[in-house]
Amino acid sequence: MKLNILIVDDEEMLGNILGMNLRSPRGAGITGSVIVCASVEQAREKLQEMQELSVLFTDWEMPGGGGAEVIRMVREKFPHVFVIAMTGRPTNAPAIHEHNPDALLDKPFELAHAIEAIGKSVLRKTAAA
Repeated sequence: MKLNILIVDDEEMLGNILGMNLRSPRGAGITGSVIVCASVEQAREKLQEMQELSVLFTDWEMPGGGGAEVIRMVREKFPHVFVIAMTGRPTNAPAIHEHNPDALLDKPFELAHAIEAIGKSVLRKTAAA
């Protein structure tokens, strides 16, 4: 499926593994772009260059800013983006839900859960068309 995905996670290895699995034909088989950023600042820079964004994966707690800031920045430019928040602390859920993500994944999560969340974004996009 052709989607443009942005992954923002200060755990760079996790973001890279997720990105690699989303691109893989054995994973989600994404044929669009999958961009991985290791910080809020790096995401800010990439957003300036991006023309299209379908799905955002963002960690909630990161040095130099967090998921709330990433969600705000992304929705300013791409108001219809499908937002998937990720957290290693389930106690963050109430604060995360205040920012209306479309999905919340508790770390560690199975690739199948990420693919399921992306599938929901595709269904929403198709229904809106």
